[in-house]
Amino acid sequence: FFIYSDVQNFIDTNQLKIKPHAVVEEKITTKQTKSETPQKQTMESGGRRFHDIEISSVRRSIAKRLTYSKTNIPHQYISITSNVDQILKLRKQMISDPKAAAKVSVNDFIVKAVAYALRVSYSKKFIRISFWKQSKLEN
Repeated sequence: FFIYSDVQNFIDTNQLKIKPHAVVEEKITTKQTKSETPQKQTMESGGRRFHDIEISSVRRSIAKRLTYSKTNIPHQYISITSNVDQILKLRKQMISDPKAAAKVSVNDFIVKAVAYALRVSYSKKFIRISFWKQSKLEN
């Protein structure tokens, strides 16, 4: 392990100096200029024709933020296989009810199930090098 004094001795011995970070400012324009007639490129791929569409500044901003979150924020993917036959039956009953306030989707059930699962301490597992560690049930 390195400690502060080791690093400080290395800096002093090699006569290193602190370099200031370069500040990069992103210039944001509020006024969008449009070209008279945008050029659309058409290309074929696998028998299908595609053409480029000019995107708005809102979509461009959304794309930048999504790309940033995908590349800079830690994330993970988890997948499971489940039988949702009972959920589909319940959903069908709920939709056919004339007194129902709103239609529910399968996604609504999934979000609710995940919210309940996260309340339970034993569902908060984390992985170690070669085994799963699970917290004990608390009564």
